[in-house]
Amino acid sequence: MKKKKQKKGHNFYLFVIIIVTVCIFFLWPLFRQGFYVTHDSEPQLARMTAVYKAVVDGHIPARWAGDLNYRYGIPSPNFFFPLNGYLNTLLHLIGFSFQDSYKILMGVSLIASTVFFYLWMTELFGRKIALLTSFFYGLAPYHLLDIYVRGQLGEMLAFVFIPLVFFFIERNKKMPTTRNIILGAVSYALLVLSHNVLGLVFSFIAALYIIVCSWKKWKQIAISASMMFFGLLLSSFFWLPALYENRYINSELFVGGFFRDHFINPSRLFYAPWGFGSDINKLGGLAPYIGVIQGFLLLSSTFVFITSQKKRSMVFWFFITVFSIFMTLPLSSFLWESVNFIEQFQFPWRFLAIVSLSGSVLIGHVLSVLRPYALPVFLTFCAVLLSFPLVKVHSFTDKPDQFYLRYSGTGAYHGESTTIWTAGDASLFPKAPIEIIDGKGGVANYYRKTQEHQFSVQADSPVKIVDNTTYFPGWHVYVDGVETPIEFQDANHRGLITFNVLQGKHAVSVIFEETKIRLLADTLSISVFAGMMLLLIFRNRINRVLS
Repeated sequence: MKKKKQKKGHNFYLFVIIIVTVCIFFLWPLFRQGFYVTHDSEPQLARMTAVYKAVVDGHIPARWAGDLNYRYGIPSPNFFFPLNGYLNTLLHLIGFSFQDSYKILMGVSLIASTVFFYLWMTELFGRKIALLTSFFYGLAPYHLLDIYVRGQLGEMLAFVFIPLVFFFIERNKKMPTTRNIILGAVSYALLVLSHNVLGLVFSFIAALYIIVCSWKKWKQIAISASMMFFGLLLSSFFWLPALYENRYINSELFVGGFFRDHFINPSRLFYAPWGFGSDINKLGGLAPYIGVIQGFLLLSSTFVFITSQKKRSMVFWFFITVFSIFMTLPLSSFLWESVNFIEQFQFPWRFLAIVSLSGSVLIGHVLSVLRPYALPVFLTFCAVLLSFPLVKVHSFTDKPDQFYLRYSGTGAYHGESTTIWTAGDASLFPKAPIEIIDGKGGVANYYRKTQEHQFSVQADSPVKIVDNTTYFPGWHVYVDGVETPIEFQDANHRGLITFNVLQGKHAVSVIFEETKIRLLADTLSISVFAGMMLLLIFRNRINRVLS
């Protein structure tokens, strides 16, 4: 018996080594000197670097990017998925450049997502089929599109934690333990922090999966739901303020209507010429597609679905896949037009992110019924082979860390985190960080970091001062230690921090603090983390209750 267990253990690690080795072949552009050019890598790196600067300044959790937007600042860390910024900070503090940190995270994301999907599939199919199925997920054309064309690190990080969440759902169905609940909660929290849209949509999918696959098994549902609940609270320091304070930015203004030009032509659903442009309907444009072998197996899944004994898992993922494919096609335009919530997805082809997961699980069900085993191996080999041509980049560049540290834009293409009180994003640097706009006096001893500006004012008369910083809830002004009201709707300085100072010499501090909602969110996250540590201490007693 021991030898059999040892052999199974050896097979598990052998298959992990095979997965890692194959994935490395798909990452060769990341090993080249320089930095490959994609749609989103530069603005993402700018935002990630802003998080690094905030953390180094002691502004944790990061909510304000003080040097972006031409040094007027912008609250992008409060709204954009923050995990890539925190991981980039860790790698940069170790000694890697910002560009190398980005490439490391992208490469690790591809490998880890494939390994974790394999881990999940072993719970459903056994190790041999799980090995084959993992390649359909990890090397899905949509994932390679995210790496080499879009440069969407946030989505790639989400693809790491999505299968891990489902793995712990399965583990808690079979063997509920404190450890599985806590690790599942952490995985779900990291998913939420990885990418706003994918975190939201896979939250709904995971909740449905728990209900469908544990139907009327209330204890299983309660255990998995508690896992998700703890993960949600653990990540509340990010999503709760972002959700509440979304009213102060113009995100909805810029998101609406994007979808109309981004439906996939049905003839390009399973294959399309690979391009680097942004328009999917033009030659050389974006080419989101499912894949030839993947398409064949998904079509075959319909036959398997009809003729075989239906497992709840297969039924669930079959309908998720069909619905997601439908949402990428022009046929679904009536839903996009009528249901405003769907517009948050921005691009219909983004539903292929769901298909990359649901379709791969469905393919696993198909491969598991094919005989002999050589046939699934052959089909997987063909799919992997057809993925190699997608591993190419548009061009290379190389920019020093100082480029990102001094980045002047906002790190957003469409003003998604522009505050509602301004006339838009800045296009020029201010004449000075602090200006006296009414009265006579002078400013000296200016000191600045992300969340704090300090200076002294010698006012020869009562003066009005503008701190050329975009106002956002949380900014406070203190003159000689006493809080002073902020005006941020001055017609000549729209959306900027303006305030009055009396005649005389004064010490001024302009400080970005946590609002009530942020303090509540921070407290929830810290409390849940502390609670989970207590659960680990008393895990043996809790495990007896769970079993």
